[in-house]
Amino acid sequence: CYAIEDELIDSLTDEQLEEYGDPEFCEGFSSGIDAINQQKESEAYYSVSTTFGRNPNQNSDGSAINTDFDPCRLMCTTTDALGTFARTDDPICGFEDLQVSDSNSNDSTPGQSGAIVGDTYDTECAPGSSNATTAKGNGEAEGWASNKKYRIRLCSIPNFKSTGSDDSADGLAKFNSTISASVVKMFEKAKVDGITLLAASTFRSYEKQAELYACAPGCTGGNPAARPGTSNHQMGLAFDISKNSVPWNWMKQNSEAFGLKWYGPGDPPHFSTSGG
Repeated sequence: CYAIEDELIDSLTDEQLEEYGDPEFCEGFSSGIDAINQQKESEAYYSVSTTFGRNPNQNSDGSAINTDFDPCRLMCTTTDALGTFARTDDPICGFEDLQVSDSNSNDSTPGQSGAIVGDTYDTECAPGSSNATTAKGNGEAEGWASNKKYRIRLCSIPNFKSTGSDDSADGLAKFNSTISASVVKMFEKAKVDGITLLAASTFRSYEKQAELYACAPGCTGGNPAARPGTSNHQMGLAFDISKNSVPWNWMKQNSEAFGLKWYGPGDPPHFSTSGG
């Protein structure tokens, strides 16, 4: 996602954004681009020892050099990176059978609206959690996603601790109120299994994210850091758990049942609502 210039998205008209967000349209559109790339890979590969050199449409390993911009998949990538799932049951984006809470629902049950990228301060913390200690007070914090600022509510759970510097005021993990019900259930399930969850980093301020982005990977144990204004940590939708620790092993086995996905080997400590 970060390899694609922001201008590509900014250049799309509202009509194009709607079209490229349509799964039915994209199924045919993306299939056409795939066919072009398959044709490139099937073309004769010229040895570098020959007069002709290698096929200019192929990389050195014979794979296609992809110069065809696929806005459909760009929309998928951007949607996934933001932690929102606007396109569900969609084979192009790979979101088949994904269950997503409706962010426009009138259900006012605290902490059960599902992960939302936007203003979430009106969503109360779920039972078992309470307003986190924040500089603004009453759990209020400044959230960021896609370089936009939001007013969010952060929650915490007694004994769910974090060693992150942004959590140092009370030493507790902080997370968005829209996922608080799931996090409470996850913490309780871990306790039943004899595990006390411990985070290394949860919510991050814009300033903290900028600091980490500037010094990564040297200051982050070799792990990447997203650009400030784009990290799931800045919406309170991500948890870093120390790699190979007992809580980390438990999270890898169980977190998806509570709406948190492991990022993978590219950033081993990272769990978030989008997996990104």
